[in-house]
Amino acid sequence: MIKSTASIDIRRRFYDNRYMKDEIRKKILYIFGQNHGYSSTSEIQDKGIHNTYLAELEQEGTIRKAKRGLYVLSNLEPGSSLIEALRIVPGGVICLNSALAFYHLSTFQPLSVELAIEHKRKIVLPEHPLIRLVYFSKERFETGISFQKIEAEEIRIYDKEKTLCDAVFYRNKIGIDIVKEALRNYTREPGRNLQKLLETADELRVGSMIRRYLEILV
Repeated sequence: MIKSTASIDIRRRFYDNRYMKDEIRKKILYIFGQNHGYSSTSEIQDKGIHNTYLAELEQEGTIRKAKRGLYVLSNLEPGSSLIEALRIVPGGVICLNSALAFYHLSTFQPLSVELAIEHKRKIVLPEHPLIRLVYFSKERFETGISFQKIEAEEIRIYDKEKTLCDAVFYRNKIGIDIVKEALRNYTREPGRNLQKLLETADELRVGSMIRRYLEILV
C-alpha cells in the first residue's frame, strides 16, 4: 500500500512541530538554569520565544508564577535560593520569614529570600533570585547568628530564638498570624529553650511582648 503524499506531509509537520516545541522547551529551561531557577517574561521574549510557551509550562506544573512577569521552576530546591542569595550578599544573614520557613516554624513560604544586613550598607541586587533586604541596627544584626548546613554548604541564619524575637519586633510587617503560628509551633517543639528565648527577647527589648504571647500559648 502506497501512502499518499498528503499523509506523509501531515506526519512530517506533526513531528517537526513536536521537535520545534522540544527545542523551544530546552531553550526556555536553559534560560531558567542560567538565572538560578528564575526567568522573566521579557527575558523569554528577548530570545524570540512567545510567552504562550510559558503559559504551557505553567499549566503542566513545570514552572510557577512568582509575581507578575516573573516565573520560577516548580522543582527548585528550597535551600538553593538561600545559598544563592548569600553568595550575592556576602555577610548577609537569613532572617524573618525565610528563617521561619527554614526552621518549619511557619507554613508561609516567602517568594523572596529575606536577608538581614547592617543599615547604611549598600547592595546592588540582581533580578534573580528574589531577595528582600532588611536593614538591622548593629546590635540586632550581630545577635543570634548561627550556622546551618544545606547541601553541604554552610549558611548564615539567625537561630530560632532570635528569629522569633525579630518576628515579634516586625509583627506589623510580616503579619500577626504568622508570628502567633511561629511561636505556637516553637512552644510545641521538644527542644524548645524558653529561657534562651526570654533572654534574647530582653536583650532586644521585646521581652514584655514575648511574655504576653507565651502566657497565652504555654
